[in-house]
Amino acid sequence: MKPILLTLLFAAALSVLHAAPPPGWTAQTLGNPTTAGGVTFTQATGAIEIMAPGHSIVSTSDKFQFIYQALTGDGEIVARVVSETLPANYPHAGLMLRNSLAANSANIEVFATRHIGIGFQRRATDGATTSGNSTHGSRTPPVWLKLARVGQRVTAYTSLDGVVWSMQDYVSDPTLPATLYAGLSASSTNAGGGSVMTYDQLLLRSAGAVIADATVSVIGSASTIGAATAITGQAGAYVLSSNGGNLGGSTPGLLFVHVPFAGDGEMRARVTGMSMLGGNSNIGLMVRDSLAADALYGSVALSTTGLKRQHITSVGGNASFAYGAAAPAVWLKLKRHGAVFAAFSSTDGLAWTALGKPFAVGLGPQVLFGLTLVGGGSSNAFVQTTVEQFLARGGFREVAHGPGVEHAGHVLLGVVDGKEDDARAGEFGAQQGDDFAAVGTGQAASPIPPLETMKAGRCAPPGFRPL
Repeated sequence: MKPILLTLLFAAALSVLHAAPPPGWTAQTLGNPTTAGGVTFTQATGAIEIMAPGHSIVSTSDKFQFIYQALTGDGEIVARVVSETLPANYPHAGLMLRNSLAANSANIEVFATRHIGIGFQRRATDGATTSGNSTHGSRTPPVWLKLARVGQRVTAYTSLDGVVWSMQDYVSDPTLPATLYAGLSASSTNAGGGSVMTYDQLLLRSAGAVIADATVSVIGSASTIGAATAITGQAGAYVLSSNGGNLGGSTPGLLFVHVPFAGDGEMRARVTGMSMLGGNSNIGLMVRDSLAADALYGSVALSTTGLKRQHITSVGGNASFAYGAAAPAVWLKLKRHGAVFAAFSSTDGLAWTALGKPFAVGLGPQVLFGLTLVGGGSSNAFVQTTVEQFLARGGFREVAHGPGVEHAGHVLLGVVDGKEDDARAGEFGAQQGDDFAAVGTGQAASPIPPLETMKAGRCAPPGFRPL
């Protein structure tokens, strides 16, 4: 009886393993392969182990294990492929967007293998032949994967750290339905199955409304497109996507998410992740006098080569640059006092380092403050970034003290000996109800509170305008 009992217990354990995807996700073996698949989820570590079924995702119909949720509208699915095991010659662990749960459904997939690196493929219509030859042979598990949908375009990305992303490939399809099935896709590519694919860091996030109170504009080239949306469930976090080719010059192309602003003030944001293509790809902050392509502007941005400060002082003029090393997650800040501007970066949002010296741009009192995103490549080069805690606020008090007294212009911008610190500079005084800095007390500035807190009116000095 004992062997029988052990067999029954083992069979029961297998049935549990086969039906244990992460909470909120559904596991299903599609296409009736000879060997069915299964999944286990470890709550403590977030690890997802998929027992991949036989055969693969090829030709006109698929046989694989799918762990999925429905995704309506814009959004993205992200996961890290930790490992792939034998016996398959071609273990296949990916992310997929799929029109339906039929075996021959149209789909788009980015996947990791042990022998050719990262692959990208699609089936354009139900029952069509799967095609795709985009590979990244230098990257094998562990590796991060992402599929992001913006409108009728789906872009695949890969990353080594989940922060800085490289575009793998993309599909533009006007027939994409509003709702797709988004999930993990795993197959063993042999009839016997037996491969185990391990994932973690699984995340599905849908786009929320356009950033409140802001206008989304595309400046310059007619081929430039872009979008900016809030991330559902993550207060104060936003996704920006664009294919713009250049921040300035005679033929700019950029996404600009902006609010009107009057007088002196500052804006800041924290860049938490980005996918970049080359040295011209960047995400940043900009102040400009209009949406005209040749408008005057000042900006600070994070690119693949580090920090970039850029400004144009005459209509149609050439940009001036300054650079510094940085990578996500990083804070950016741009401050204005009259015609003088200063750019800063920070690792914690408290202590700020000036990026070059303050610079002058002849802007009028009414300007546009906002976020910028540039793809830096061809019209097909689509990039994406995530930002949080973006705010614009005004109301400088002219306070000069400490070692910067002899540099009054710098002190007004909060620059003291090449550093910038809200508590020492004191632009936002206690008389204005500012809780961000303890002016003249020697205390450290408090972290910027979440955007939703500031929208609710707490910790908000007069004149500040949140997005």
